[in-house]
Amino acid sequence: GEREVVGVDVGPAEDLEFWRAFLRQLVSRGLSGVRLVTSAERRLAATTGTLLLILAAVAWIQLARPIGGSMAMGATAPPLFLATWTVMTIAMMVPATLPVLLLHRLQASRSGAGPLPTFVFLAGYLLVWSSAGLAALAIQAALARLASEIGAAVPALGWLILALAGFYQLTPLKAACLKACRNPLTVLFDIGPEATLTQQLVAGVKHSGWCVACCWSLMAVLLLVSFMNLTWMAIVTILFLLEKNHPQGPAISRVAGLALVLLGMAGLVHPEFLAWVSGGMPPTAMGGGM
Repeated sequence: GEREVVGVDVGPAEDLEFWRAFLRQLVSRGLSGVRLVTSAERRLAATTGTLLLILAAVAWIQLARPIGGSMAMGATAPPLFLATWTVMTIAMMVPATLPVLLLHRLQASRSGAGPLPTFVFLAGYLLVWSSAGLAALAIQAALARLASEIGAAVPALGWLILALAGFYQLTPLKAACLKACRNPLTVLFDIGPEATLTQQLVAGVKHSGWCVACCWSLMAVLLLVSFMNLTWMAIVTILFLLEKNHPQGPAISRVAGLALVLLGMAGLVHPEFLAWVSGGMPPTAMGGGM
């Protein structure tokens, strides 16, 4: 095998702040994807990962039921929409965030903690995504009101928004948010061995904030093209997984952005493209097949 020295510094061996500063310095230089686990920790990671994937699978099964699989956005009561949005968040984001959650669980176990801190961290993460559902609901309500005023122009507006979401995928802001999502050490460094459950919750909220800023443009696909279409949900989930975890994630993100731009332009030029993209889903407040 080979060994590579990635950094050297001098400080107290048992000083937590020294190690935090040292590791942050390595992260700022691009260190990521480091794994150092024992056999017992591998078993712990396997158990935790299995439980989280079961949670995600249950969410997918729930979404596949008629109430979830055929629900058109804006055609249901706000409480039901928000509940469905939360289930959708669990189905799509838990698999994409699994490496972060496993790293958090290993860190907690090394300080003698049980699984509770990790699930509190996950609760904070899902809280932010669930709150994003309020914004989605408000936007949909505004578009529904707009549809009654400008009618046939609403689909064109939707495709324009989709193209703008694609342009966002190509911006430095998107790259910065994706970098934070791909390297969760910057968040976990703030959680010491003695962190309270409140601090764990805040850490989950903080990490989720980066992820929402990173992923909103891809979620726009579901909101504007065909909300609750399981095929589109699967496509976007795979993109989340690749963006966050694949070595070429940033490049994949840019390709997805270019695809969204082209998709939006195609919808503007050829309105009949709506029916093919939405897979025959019922019309939403965006009009047509969107």
